[in-house]
Amino acid sequence: MSTDAQKKASAKYMKNARMVISVNLSRENDADLVEIMEKTDNRQALIKEALRAYLKKPEKQEVKRITRF
Repeated sequence: MSTDAQKKASAKYMKNARMVISVNLSRENDADLVEIMEKTDNRQALIKEALRAYLKKPEKQEVKRITRF
């Protein structure tokens, strides 16, 4: 079992060193993406690889911030 100090230290580390991102995909509207995600064993690596490939593109477009609430 973790002590309260260990839990606090772990939470502080996670806050400062990690970022959690969640994406909801529609099986109907995002069927192409869902298919790719279901076929891969390592979704995290797939997403990171795609983002890094995007960053290397010389003609990349500016990332648009879209907020829906």
